[in-house]
This record gives sequence, C-alpha cells and structure tokens, in this order.
Amino acid sequence: MPINATDLNEGTLREMIDALDMESVRSLIDFYVEETRARMPKMRTLMAAANLKELQTEAHSLKGASRTYGAAGLGELAFELEKACKENAATEAEKWLAEAETAAEPAIGALMNYLDRQPENG
Repeated sequence: MPINATDLNEGTLREMIDALDMESVRSLIDFYVEETRARMPKMRTLMAAANLKELQTEAHSLKGASRTYGAAGLGELAFELEKACKENAATEAEKWLAEAETAAEPAIGALMNYLDRQPENG
C-alpha cells in the first residue's frame, strides 16, 4: 500500500492542542518545520556520500519528529528510509529518500493547514 505523505495523525495533534495553548503548539510545529527543512538537504548529502550509517540516524530523527508532531505520512517514509539504510540497501534508500524529499513540503503544508483550521483557543 503506498504511503500518503500528507497523512496526519490527528489524534496526536489533538492531544498537543488539548495539552497546550495554540501559540505553544504553533511554536513547536514551526521548530519541527525548520528542522525538517534543514534535515532534507543534509540527508541528500549523506546519500551522495554513500554514508548510510549517518543517513540512518537522520532518517530515525525525522521519523521520530514527524510522528511526534503528527506528520504520520512523512514519518512512515522516514521509517522506510531508516530500514533500508539499516539493511545497507543503497538502492532502496535512494528510493525512499527521493520520496521523502518530494513529500516533505506537501506534508508540512498539510500540517500547517490542519493548524490553521483550529480555533486559537484549542
């Protein structure tokens, strides 16, 4: 079954919104977005250098952050990338990295759109 990068875990997002004020949630998500945007070119550089060990570490971090902040689809792509790196499968890793690169901005957009639809008081 293909992974839809824009899939969100709305339960995770709802828990964050219920536990925090919207300003705090937006601040956390903004940090996630900034980190994700910085991580993607770093991951490409690691792939180009065939450094699957470090790429696995970056994919693991992206997976965890994405899942934590409700970007479930991107988290699943990062999981597949991490798994390919762990198995030392460079061709598979390249495939999953390309998918994650293509998916990052749409996933971020879906996350931001979800937040924009929420009332400011949560």
